[in-house]
Amino acid sequence: MLNRLSIRQKLTAMLMLASTALLVMAAVAFAVWDFYRFRADMQADLVTQAQVVLDTTAAAITFHDPEAAGETLEMLGLHPHTQLACLYLPDGQLFAFRVFSDPPDVCPPADNTAVRMGPNRMYITETLTRGRNPGPKLMIASDLEAHQARLETQATAVGILIAAGLLISFLISTLLQPIVARPIAALAGTARSIADRGDYSIRAANPSGDEIGVLVQAFNRMLDEIQESQRERAELLIREQEANRLKDEFLATLSHELRTPLNAIVGWVHLLRRGQLPEDEQKHALDRIDRNAHAQARLVQDLLDVSRITTGKLLLDIREIDLSTVAFNAIDACRPAADARQVSLVTKFNGSFMTMGDPDRLQQVLWNLISNAVRFTPAHGTVTVSIARLDQVDRIEVCDNGAGIEPQFIPYMFEPFRQADGASTRSHGGLGIGLTIVKRLTEMHGGSVSVASDGPGKGATLTVTLPVRRASQAASSTSAKPRAASLTQAAVLIVEDDEDTLQLLESTLKMAGAKPVGARSVAEALRVVDGHRFDALVSDIAMPGQDGYTLMTLLKDRLGPSMPDVSVALTAYAGRGDREKALNAGFSEHLAKPVNPDVLVRTLEDLLASTPK
Repeated sequence: MLNRLSIRQKLTAMLMLASTALLVMAAVAFAVWDFYRFRADMQADLVTQAQVVLDTTAAAITFHDPEAAGETLEMLGLHPHTQLACLYLPDGQLFAFRVFSDPPDVCPPADNTAVRMGPNRMYITETLTRGRNPGPKLMIASDLEAHQARLETQATAVGILIAAGLLISFLISTLLQPIVARPIAALAGTARSIADRGDYSIRAANPSGDEIGVLVQAFNRMLDEIQESQRERAELLIREQEANRLKDEFLATLSHELRTPLNAIVGWVHLLRRGQLPEDEQKHALDRIDRNAHAQARLVQDLLDVSRITTGKLLLDIREIDLSTVAFNAIDACRPAADARQVSLVTKFNGSFMTMGDPDRLQQVLWNLISNAVRFTPAHGTVTVSIARLDQVDRIEVCDNGAGIEPQFIPYMFEPFRQADGASTRSHGGLGIGLTIVKRLTEMHGGSVSVASDGPGKGATLTVTLPVRRASQAASSTSAKPRAASLTQAAVLIVEDDEDTLQLLESTLKMAGAKPVGARSVAEALRVVDGHRFDALVSDIAMPGQDGYTLMTLLKDRLGPSMPDVSVALTAYAGRGDREKALNAGFSEHLAKPVNPDVLVRTLEDLLASTPK
């Protein structure tokens, strides 16, 4: 039943019940004590009366005068509650008596019990002792009406006291229960408001430092955690929405950037097939196809680099390098695009800057920075590349006087897939991952990259800082490998499951003077080698059924000493780990697709030239 009451009602009920229990216990204890005290007083009064009467009747007993003794007993009738008085001789014989009750009563036989309680009477027997011999006895019987009246009075008083006590307890509980109930009720009201409004910024007031105060503090801390959790969820939702938006923009941009060069390649190939282009225009068509193919390869390579960086699979090939050489190589790679846009490339550094690093990756960093600067610089603009060394730190700056950068976009410059202009009407292409690659490659070298711009139309400066690292030992000089004049009459086994790639490789090697033999699977390659001796092997890695690693194992088992001395893994798996895996499997070299035909021919010539005859 108490479960359905409010906290105020529960507190009041608890106080009332406790007070009632205490008052009843006190009243019962007082009634019992008063009962026995009153009976003891009554007993003492009757004993005193009996002693006085015995002393008075002593002469009458001595002279054997029952009438005189009876007259003396008449004095006991003055007490309103005396019912019977009996005087006995020492031998127990009744000597005199008086009856004061109606109807009359008779004296019982003499009894030596000093105090005896009857159903509604108290019997007092007192003996007059003279010396060693017992004397006469006097028994007085008194009713208990005084006791009953006393009990009734006590019951009335106790009832009044309990009622008054309960009233006082109720008043006190009414005054005191808000001290406990009000904070709890306020806390419950706060919880109800939060549940109804869903506003977790509301806080409960803390009125005290007791256990209720501790409860309120814990409640408020819980609200703080809930509010922080909601804030984090809201921020996470915003970030997820932003990531989805960037992903959609990136996919749209990727589709555009991949289709644009592909459209040019397909279109010019279609025109060349029709055979109606003038001879000079055919050369331009081939140049455009080559340029767009390289642009598409660069996009794929950037995507692969981002994937390797994200998964931690990008490894650096650290060796001693000259930063000036790396910078010149990057500038030379960007010069055709700069000349086409009529942008001047200016260098501001002299001498060598020897350090340790991965030359290919650092050239990729500078190529990205310079090509970005060229792309965003208008005709007749200038892109300046400078290198300075101070306090064992190399500082590389790429500065342009082009489009500049909006101040609000600068913090997002190096985030993946971020572009200041992501609209379909943007003036410049790209996937928005070049600067992300720059940042991660720079950090992998222990350096940092930053950007500064005074605003739109005022150009931008990107700065790369790299710690100077000295080689522990001077790199040992190696003599260049002699190269064979050609692949003339060299028998080359080509294993490639893609028909177009296989025909391209066969045509490339035929033009180099070799005798290529193609196979479209590992099983076909094993059939081809029977009865033939090959000087070199060019194999793809990923093929249906069995891969290039399996091919190497099977060829070694089957051919033994007749195994080709030169083997090249030509694959789209272009990571450093993939290269190491290919070399460990027995391949002489690892080339990544797409490969320049001239690079393939030169690699085979170098490998054949270095093979002992």
